[in-house]
Amino acid sequence: MNIVMPADTFLVINRTVMRDDDRLILTMLYEPIIGSMAVGLYFTLWNYLDRKDIISSSLTHHYLMKSTHLSMEKIMEAKEVLEAIGLIKTYVKETDDINDYVYELYSPLEAYDFFKDPIMATLLRDALGINEYKRIVEYFKLPTIDLKGYKNISNSFNNVFKTVSVMDLADVNNIKRENRLGIAYEPTIDLDNIISLIPSQMLNIRSVNSKVKDLIYKLALVYNYDDSKMKDIIMSSIDDAHKIDINLLKENARKLYRFETNNSKISLIYKNQPEYLKTNLTRVSSKNKMIYRFETESPYDYLASKNGCELSREETDILKMLLIDIGLNPGVTNVLLDYVLSTSENKLVKSFIENKALEWKRSNINTVPDAMEKAKEERKKKAKITKTTTKEPSWFDKDIETDELTEEEEKAFRERLKAM
Repeated sequence: MNIVMPADTFLVINRTVMRDDDRLILTMLYEPIIGSMAVGLYFTLWNYLDRKDIISSSLTHHYLMKSTHLSMEKIMEAKEVLEAIGLIKTYVKETDDINDYVYELYSPLEAYDFFKDPIMATLLRDALGINEYKRIVEYFKLPTIDLKGYKNISNSFNNVFKTVSVMDLADVNNIKRENRLGIAYEPTIDLDNIISLIPSQMLNIRSVNSKVKDLIYKLALVYNYDDSKMKDIIMSSIDDAHKIDINLLKENARKLYRFETNNSKISLIYKNQPEYLKTNLTRVSSKNKMIYRFETESPYDYLASKNGCELSREETDILKMLLIDIGLNPGVTNVLLDYVLSTSENKLVKSFIENKALEWKRSNINTVPDAMEKAKEERKKKAKITKTTTKEPSWFDKDIETDELTEEEEKAFRERLKAM
């Protein structure tokens, strides 16, 4: 691994055609996966190109540090992410004194190719949650126009142009064009071994071209499948022509993943806050008692205690959305539920809860105290705008930090703390 020094120089070379649409794709599709720092570095390198968008002047990494306000360590972290995601390639010429680097820029995937790529699509879904992911997909969809009843009257080339003698084609290998690298990844399965285990009369090995192989490798990486599982998926995806049906292959990989993870994921609604995110409670107060409850009760039990009965299917679906699709922690989910119930006349409106949960997720709210503070801030903002007073959760009270518990409550609470 090369250690880059601030005095080391670099050139930026453009190996593609940069379009304004690429900026939109980078911010909407790539940034949730690789982060703003990596996208910012890509844009910075892009801006260093000359007016012809071909090559930059020679610059030092010290200049790059000053222009981005990032340390060398952060710049290298961002660079490695850009390399892995297929946006840049790095070359180095080592000398005894100062090393010279070349950073080649490549275009991001087009939206269609991005969503068709199982790795990129899965990374984006995991970063945003399923509902926000679907919203992004809808943004890039073309409107459906019904051309039934219309006739194609477009002219052909022959009707407009006259054929002329064909000239000798010049060498166009170095003409600017869009170039994309795709993700740099290492295979996690032995595909040759897998194919050797499938009977030759069942699968036409010659039909397993580079495109099919690439998809198999990516599906194994995305879903963390081993050779055995991929063999079963491939065998169940072979059509009557003894070829692997790509669409069926993707669908079978997804089905197995859903089957294997459904039971483990659904159990999230019955789990409480992870130990490493729990608060170290040393004092006895009403607030700490509330924190303790949020952290030690599962969202299912917490909501059921509010209802005084078992949850309905709709309420269970809301918990699945919060914990599985959006990925809130159990303790944070409890705070959100308590806040919504207290301020919305004990109603759980799914769309409102979803928007609020996505906002908390983007704000990286992971602990119960942070969630309680976030709820307080939002309530204050809402009160200023509406200038109305509505019911609030009991833990909004300023004096809750020092509220004394009854002797019986304090004794029971201290016993629970000892058991933590």
